[in-house]
This record gives sequence, structure tokens and C-alpha cells, in this order.
Amino acid sequence: MFKYIHHLGAVLALLLALVSVSASASDVRIGYMPYLPYTNVLYAKEKNLIDDELKKAGLDQKVKWVQFSSGGLVSEGMAAKELDMGILGIVPATIGRSAGQNSKLIALGSTAPKSHALVVRADMNVSKVSDLKGKRVATTYGSTVYELLFKMLDEAGMTTKDVQLVNMQPADMNISLRNKTIDAAVVWDPLLPRLVAEGVVKELRDGTGINDNINVIVARGDYVKENPEVARAVLRGIARANADIKTDPDTAALMFAKTFDLPDEVAMKALHNYHYALELPESVQNQISDSINFLKEEKIIRRSVDVKDFVDLSFIK
Repeated sequence: MFKYIHHLGAVLALLLALVSVSASASDVRIGYMPYLPYTNVLYAKEKNLIDDELKKAGLDQKVKWVQFSSGGLVSEGMAAKELDMGILGIVPATIGRSAGQNSKLIALGSTAPKSHALVVRADMNVSKVSDLKGKRVATTYGSTVYELLFKMLDEAGMTTKDVQLVNMQPADMNISLRNKTIDAAVVWDPLLPRLVAEGVVKELRDGTGINDNINVIVARGDYVKENPEVARAVLRGIARANADIKTDPDTAALMFAKTFDLPDEVAMKALHNYHYALELPESVQNQISDSINFLKEEKIIRRSVDVKDFVDLSFIK
């Protein structure tokens, strides 16, 4: 998987180099993904809130938005110095930091323990995690849901040796669950609410109490050191989006339902699972430390990451 990501990174660097030709040298380049966990950033983009904050601060920079399909590619973009900031899951952010990136976690993006879950095909006589013994269970190696599955199995007194573990991406999980070539999977938004709404699967356990599905805002360390006011303006724009979504989450969901490939009512229900905030409470920092230990134990990362050195919340003002 990681060789695959490495090759993608080389291609990505070339593509981004071409894209950046048309960008002003003063642009702040932000990587994002069109998924539910990043609704606050999508909202800020749609409403031009960050450009507005940059203008209010008397700064010449404008935002250059760059879309990706995965957090690993956002991390690769920052490693190639073709991005200045990005929002992504804590696992790919940690992998990038461990690999030697001079990245800084400057704010929380979102948490949503109910937005990822272990599901089983609706036609199966399975009602609890322990019933999956010997069954074919799909997850995505090196991701947040990979760790989530380990924790769920451990909670049920099991290990990955008790199931037939299959490495899959979400699109393949979707097809395989429908075709009945796997029995269960750990999935997340937007696939999770769609499969449940269509009656393809039933949930066995979500992340409540064991994994909050943490997404974070990360920046290149040298960039925020040289451009602290830009970083502050970006976070003020996202803070405004957070406030608007908290006041009226349904409107935000309707704005992006098509982007999420979800029916309006499913998108509205799913968005209520998310907590959007910039502050990083101690409980979330502790989960990040746990994730780092897990990634190290599983040899997904070679070097540990010092959370205190990684996190810099001084730009939240």
C-alpha cells in the first residue's frame, strides 16, 4: 500500500507543479477533500470566508484551493511543498510527520465517533462483534479505521487472527458488500450512511468511546513560521464556518449533499454526527498519542511522533 502511495506522490508532485504555475506566489495553497468531515472547510471555501479574513487583516494573499481524494495525498502534497496547509485525518497526518515532514498540527478540524463503524451485511445472522469470528472483514490498512477495527476486536476479546482480514478501499468495500464477497467492513462517511439507508448493511459498533475519528488542520512548519498572520486568518475563516454550521447544520448539509453523493435527508442526518471546532481538548490529544503508539506497534510508522512538538495551537486567535 505504501509503495503505491509513494508512486502516487511522485505523480502528484508533478501535477501540482503544473497547477501551481497559474497560482500567484503569494497564494496560500490549501488541500482539502469533498467529504463530510471537511464540511467546515467546504463551507468556508463556498462562502469565501478565508479570503474575507485575509482581506480584513490587510494581507495580499488569496486562497488557492487544491482538491484531493485522500488524506495521504494531502500529506504528499505538503511533503512536496506544493501545499501550505491542509485538512486530513490524524493517521495520514501522523504518518507524514513521522516520515520527516516539518509539519505542525495547528488546529482541530472535526471529530465524529459515529461517522465510522463496523458494519455487517444485513442478510447475515450477526448481532455483535464476537459473531464475526472466521468471517471476511474488510478494512483499509494504515488508516483510522484500521486502528478502529483492532480496538473493536480487542473489546470483544478477539484479535485480527480471529477473522479473515481483507485490505480494501471504500469503493471496493461498497461493491464487495453488495456482491456478498465480504461479510463485514469498517466504513465511514459518506459510504456508511448510504449503505445503512439502502438496507445493505447494519451497524455492529461505531467509534463512540474508542475512536473519535479525528481530523486536523496541518501546515508546513516553515510556512506558518514565516506567515503567522496568514495562518491566523485561515483559522478565523474556518471558525466562522464552524459557527454557521453549529447554528444551521441542515443548510450546510443541503449545500453539499450532491458533493457527498448523498440524498438530502441522509446528508442532514449524517452531518449532525460531527463536531467542528478548532480547539484541541486534552481528551483528543490523548487519543492522538494512542494512535501514534498503535502506528508504531504495527510498524506503519518507524519513528514515533512527539505530540507536544507536533501540536502548535498558537494560531487560534
